[in-house]
Amino acid sequence: MSTFNAESGQESSEIGPAEKQDKTSESKSNVVTFRSHNTKRAPKYLAGEKTGYIAPSAKPSDGMVPADYVGKCKATSIVAKGNKKFAQLLHEITEGKYAGTELRQWEEIKATGKIIEDRSVYYEQCSIALGGQITPGESLDPEDVFVGKTFVLRVGYSSKDEHGRIDPKNTARKKYERDHLRVHRILDVVP
Repeated sequence: MSTFNAESGQESSEIGPAEKQDKTSESKSNVVTFRSHNTKRAPKYLAGEKTGYIAPSAKPSDGMVPADYVGKCKATSIVAKGNKKFAQLLHEITEGKYAGTELRQWEEIKATGKIIEDRSVYYEQCSIALGGQITPGESLDPEDVFVGKTFVLRVGYSSKDEHGRIDPKNTARKKYERDHLRVHRILDVVP
C-alpha cells in the first residue's frame, strides 16, 4: 500500500491491516491511497484535482453515410505516432439529421523545426480554415486555426482496404468491423 501526501508531495509505503489503511484515507482529506506492486511507477493522484474531461456527444449511427456535412471544430490535440506528429481535430455535425454526432480528423503535421511545410495537406487545411490567406509567421497551431469555426466536411470510411492498400474509392464503403466514419477533408468555411 502506498500513500501520497498532496501537501508535502511525498510518497510513503505502508503495509498494514485494512482498517488502518481505510482510516488513513478517511482521516486526512488531502491524502490519497492507492494499491501498487511497484511504488516507483505507481500513478500519483492529487485530491480534488479536476481533469476537465467531459462526456462525448453522439457517435455516428448506422444510418449515417459518407457525404459532405456541416460541422464545427470543438477541440484539437497533437498526437505523436512514431516520429510523426498529427493534428487530431474533433468536429461535431451541426446541421441535419445527424446534428450532435462527433467525428475526428487526423492530419500529419509536416514541419522543419516549427515551420509548417507549405505543400503539406495540413497547410492546405489551415489555408482553407483561414479563408485562403496565411501570412508569414502566423500561428498554425491547430487550436488557433480550427477551434470554434464551422466547416463543410468531407466524411467517409478509411481509405485503406482489408489488405492495407490505400485508395480514395474505399472511403465510400465500410470494409471491416472496426472501420468507422471520419472527416477526410475540410472543404470550406461556413460564415
